[in-house]
Amino acid sequence: ATLGATGAEGELTKLPAASGLKAPVVVAVGLGPVPDKEDAYDAEALRRAAGTAARALHGSKKAGFALPATSVEDAAAVAEGALLGAYAFTAYQGGENKLAPKDAKSKDNGPKLPLAEVALLGAKPRDKAYKAAVER
Repeated sequence: ATLGATGAEGELTKLPAASGLKAPVVVAVGLGPVPDKEDAYDAEALRRAAGTAARALHGSKKAGFALPATSVEDAAAVAEGALLGAYAFTAYQGGENKLAPKDAKSKDNGPKLPLAEVALLGAKPRDKAYKAAVER
């Protein structure tokens, strides 16, 4: 409430990371109303949230995503959303050479590089089904 964040679906809140974390920023994406106890967020809500976070993290090299993915399908949806959110169409911008990470010395030095690497936190990395769903 202090930050004005409501948790509404698609709402994005960036926070400075707490000391002890390697990440400089924590991005919180709203998923909407909490489902009933026997329900969970559907794959589409997770896909959209991951895409929103990935777009907000353009200019970052890597990020960890901690979304409530409770099934193989949910983990695949998070991976797909992150991939789609990290996409950058550069054909008419001079290609990859025109994309550059944000430079602290310059306010605008062109579009930022998209997020390059995502780790799904809380997923079951040793489970073959999860691994296959995420890597496809």
